[in-house]
Amino acid sequence: MDGLDLRINSILARWNPLAVPVSLAESKYSSYVPALAGAVRNKCVVRCVLLHMLEQMGMEKPYCDDLMKDVSRVSRQIEGLECQ
Repeated sequence: MDGLDLRINSILARWNPLAVPVSLAESKYSSYVPALAGAVRNKCVVRCVLLHMLEQMGMEKPYCDDLMKDVSRVSRQIEGLECQ
């Protein structure tokens, strides 16, 4: 993984929507990193990738307000990486 990928992976691991053990979080979400890295300049796509990620992980819709707030927060963090 390059620098951008590592930063995105770190953001996903800190978010940890499945609440997996910390020791697994770094690898659990890594398959979503390439799609997010490719979308870092498009906030709509970043948000769609995050929502698709939740769906693939088996999260039930409709998502609760707290989870949607987390998606918005994580989306902003990933979009902010473009400037770094």
